[in-house]
Amino acid sequence: MVFQEEGRTYRWESPMATALIDSPGNELDFLSGDRFKEAEAEAQSYLAGPYAAIRVDGKNFSAYTRAQGYAVPYDLGFMRTMDGVARNLLQFIDGACFAYVQSDEVSVVFKPTGPPEDRQWWFGGKIQKLVSLAGAKASTSFLSSDSLFDETSSFDVLFDARALSLESEEDAEQYLRWRRFDAQKNSISMAASTLFTEQELHGVSSRDRAEMLQGTELERLPDGFFNGRLHYRTKRLGTAWNPKLGREVEVERTELTSAPATRETVENVVPSLLVHRSYDRDAIG
Repeated sequence: MVFQEEGRTYRWESPMATALIDSPGNELDFLSGDRFKEAEAEAQSYLAGPYAAIRVDGKNFSAYTRAQGYAVPYDLGFMRTMDGVARNLLQFIDGACFAYVQSDEVSVVFKPTGPPEDRQWWFGGKIQKLVSLAGAKASTSFLSSDSLFDETSSFDVLFDARALSLESEEDAEQYLRWRRFDAQKNSISMAASTLFTEQELHGVSSRDRAEMLQGTELERLPDGFFNGRLHYRTKRLGTAWNPKLGREVEVERTELTSAPATRETVENVVPSLLVHRSYDRDAIG
């Protein structure tokens, strides 16, 4: 910086200005970041197809739940916390059709939004951006609603996330059936592990473990634990006061609904969620 005072010329340079002045031109071009931005763009991948799914999964949650003292093989408080995570993701992700939760994971099936001639993916379908946001949202949602969380705990409550494109409505339904089947296997395994030793269960299939549970207090597992839970939006008619008309008028309200993901629920509810409903994150009324 150059300035004059009382007929004299002074030159003063801040450390930042000096660093820029001393850098050769080609280094300034290098530091502009164009090369790195191009590399980021080359590494970016995008969603394709009519539907997609994001699945968040708790990191090292088996150790976390033991340390926090959750009940086994299932804990209703933990299930409520994960339901809260699912509802938050359902509202957070543009174009979300439904959220499915089981154990320490949540899957959200979603689609691009907007008019048919100009449908757009959430954040342009940039997978790196989508999974980083979904994992962060799940982590903060869990921490804000877990009543047993101990701030002095050495555990970091983190969710990782992954995303994939789904080629059709049938593909989206099959994805849900896959995660539901995984929930059933996991619930049987956790229930059997509560009553039998590792030696007794070594090499025993899920079907045989289910047979071992017959006649025990865990013979019948809660539907929400065995099948997982489905969270989705429904519409109902109601009334609201219209000040311009000076009377009550009929309105359509959107609500969040949840239910155990039984076979009947999956077969009867999910197709309509995929075909007829398209919401954005501000649609909750």
